[in-house]
Amino acid sequence: MKKLVKSWGRFLKVKAEIISFSSEGIKIHSEKIIPRGLGKSYGDSSLAENILDLTTLKKIVHFDPLTGIIEIESGVSIREILNFIVHAGWMLPIVPGTADVTIGGAISADIHGKNHMVKGSFSNHIAEMDVMLSSGEVVNCSAAKNSELFFAVTGGMGLIAIILRAKIQLQKLESCYMTEKTVFVKSLSLVIEMMKNCSDEFCVAWLDAFDKNISGIFSSANYATKQEASLAGKGKKIFMKQNFKFNIPFSFPFAILNAAGVNIYNKTRKLTTRQGKKLRHIVDFHFPLDKIKNWNRLYGTAGMVQYQFVLPLENAEQGLEEIFSLMKLRHCESYLAVLKNFGEEGKGILSFPMKGLCLALDFPATEKYFSLMNEMDEVVMKYQGRFYLAKDARLSAEVFIKTQPRINEFLFLKRKYDKEKIFSSLQSRRLLGE
Repeated sequence: MKKLVKSWGRFLKVKAEIISFSSEGIKIHSEKIIPRGLGKSYGDSSLAENILDLTTLKKIVHFDPLTGIIEIESGVSIREILNFIVHAGWMLPIVPGTADVTIGGAISADIHGKNHMVKGSFSNHIAEMDVMLSSGEVVNCSAAKNSELFFAVTGGMGLIAIILRAKIQLQKLESCYMTEKTVFVKSLSLVIEMMKNCSDEFCVAWLDAFDKNISGIFSSANYATKQEASLAGKGKKIFMKQNFKFNIPFSFPFAILNAAGVNIYNKTRKLTTRQGKKLRHIVDFHFPLDKIKNWNRLYGTAGMVQYQFVLPLENAEQGLEEIFSLMKLRHCESYLAVLKNFGEEGKGILSFPMKGLCLALDFPATEKYFSLMNEMDEVVMKYQGRFYLAKDARLSAEVFIKTQPRINEFLFLKRKYDKEKIFSSLQSRRLLGE
């Protein structure tokens, strides 16, 4: 029986046959399929008429508390891993803005965190992984072994192989807290200057896109040492916590979020945010999106899109100014704007990050905003930027190919490893025609 499956942005949907994956084996379908985890990609990268549900691959196979190597199946979520490892003094080195992402999804998108300048992308910390080709063959690969397959799968959006399990090198924790420094910044140029000069492991800026100067709140952080936590009266115990506070039980026929309300919220946030240095639990720092369950329903039944791109450092400030100027010209404010600093480009063929500045903008899914994003694409291309496939829902094939310098290499490897031409999503058909 087919089931209606929606993207996280909720405006893209498909009636799909859900195929459950068993760790005992699977008969690869003759029809096209796409692997899917918890469905947190904003667009159509895990949507197709046949969806391979990998959330049944739930085993934590092995964990060595001395070395910090953990072996897990691909359907295990980041939240489940942290619940298992944090109390033992270990942390995943890279996490996104939500803990409700599977390891398979993290690898397929080659996710990044707020510490890309220091730790790079998720693939940097994979010791090895097992993947299943469309032929049914299981191949072990890593950065050193079967490396061309490894770097095609990491960031490959599920189009090369099924990720079965992975070994990850974890990061040692002395406490379960972050030492965070927060400061209000009056303009975009000052935010960018602080971002470039940040020496802490984590740095991120929330921007007020309604302000003509694009003011914001700049935050930087490091994991707190045992001594720092103790001096702050936090005690020695390392523990996980849940930061869920509210649930949006259903989608309203209209958007609860609107420009006037967001503008008021932005002004209030700037006035009430406590500046200076403070300790925050790792969950509160890393996963702000998880405080409101099903927050995407706030955009109503029409849904939302995220426009996330990176510009090379040498062009970033001018390009970002043009993007915000275009938004003002078209009277299209972003309901959420977040800026991050990226380090060196990784080896994943379609991996998103490059050395530069990354901006994420949340928009309502309306024609007015789609028209704006088409214009913004031209700015990103002009400054040699690229787009994050895990958030994309509307790029054209022409724009995608122009912003992906290694696309021919990826297509060659897809044809090499997916000889049966099984792996296909709505996104891949839109961008690649297959």
